[in-house]
Amino acid sequence: MSSVNTFQTPGRGYIRLELDFTTPAGNALDAKVWRNVGGVLTPIRDGWPALLSNDKAVIYDTEFPLDTEFSYRAFSALNVDGGFEASVDAWDLVHNSENASGGMWSSITRSTDFFAPGTGVASLKAVPVGNVATLILVSEEFPVVAGNVVTATANVMVNKFFSGGIGMHVRWYTAAHAFISTSGTADDLWPSPGEWAVETQVGTAPATTAFARVGLVINGTPDSTMAFYLDEMYASRPSSTADSSATTYLSGGTGWWKDPLHPATMIPLQIDRRALCSGQGVVWLGNGDRQRSADASVLEIPDAERGSAIFARRKAIRSAVSVVALSQADTLSVVALHASGAPLLLQVPAKYLEPDTYGLHGDTGSGRIAGDAKVPIRVHQSSYQDVGPPVGPAEGVLGARYQDLDLFTTFAQATAATKTWIDALQGELSTLT
Repeated sequence: MSSVNTFQTPGRGYIRLELDFTTPAGNALDAKVWRNVGGVLTPIRDGWPALLSNDKAVIYDTEFPLDTEFSYRAFSALNVDGGFEASVDAWDLVHNSENASGGMWSSITRSTDFFAPGTGVASLKAVPVGNVATLILVSEEFPVVAGNVVTATANVMVNKFFSGGIGMHVRWYTAAHAFISTSGTADDLWPSPGEWAVETQVGTAPATTAFARVGLVINGTPDSTMAFYLDEMYASRPSSTADSSATTYLSGGTGWWKDPLHPATMIPLQIDRRALCSGQGVVWLGNGDRQRSADASVLEIPDAERGSAIFARRKAIRSAVSVVALSQADTLSVVALHASGAPLLLQVPAKYLEPDTYGLHGDTGSGRIAGDAKVPIRVHQSSYQDVGPPVGPAEGVLGARYQDLDLFTTFAQATAATKTWIDALQGELSTLT
């Protein structure tokens, strides 16, 4: 079976995860990993996939909870590119040879217009030629054997209603790649326009099966203004999913201040004020008062006693963090943490009842506590607004390093291809993806 093993390194604010997917038959390139806290699954780094090498990977989680039991779940699909973060090249536009009433698509593209929440930043967009019955979209072939149970799932969204059905299917093939049969029908009239819905189909490989494809089948005759968006379109077996054992990271009275996108800059925070006498380290003094700013105003109306209220949702918490750096090196570490400008994660031991907070910090300041300039102790204060986690892979992971951006030889070539830093963040400038 597949496995996920976790390791804690004393004095480090991360969990090392070792993924092993050598058991499932397939040609998987990556794996999805979730953190499980009390039965709630949260995708690590917003669902960014972990690249596999020889069916294995080592990744690090820097955003786990302190003093709380948690575990991990990892999933590696049998098909490739099911998240469509890298490309849609593995998906066939037309597949008529196995279905006499097959259909055609006018285009199939990787789209960043819409994507299922928590699954990366892209989806597949398929547009039919129009007024053609029974459209089929399939993945590349992947190996299975007779008797294997394969589950096909996908997030599906359409732009308008039509009088037809949508469903997942699994198609079976012999070792000579000859079509055998199909598991699955298209009798679901959902999803509703603009809403993501999960489609699922389970099939058992018949005798003589050596390969399979997973895909979407559409009955009816959608016109050329229809658009089908697909995300997380995967084929899996029971061995495609692995769970780690439960673990708890004991804070031991230490908190953490982290930049999830630049984990090398993370700072351990001493909570006990007695640490002020230790001569080194960063001590958390506390957070300031919380404020929720209004987003409202009054439109004054001439010759009227009352104005008209213009309002929007009240904004997130604004506050400030205060720490003491006990040495010059500690001051430099605080400066380095804030250098990227990315949202920072503040974590303190659970007993202090301060929830984990992602803050986008504004101006930072520091000051001396003594008139003697030779005393290196500095008080640092940083104001922030509560925000969501930053999106993207952590710096230094496979596929996100500078040396992995090897699709173009020079910057000028990338510019000529109209590539931007957004493309680099999405992994489109690396042959690894």
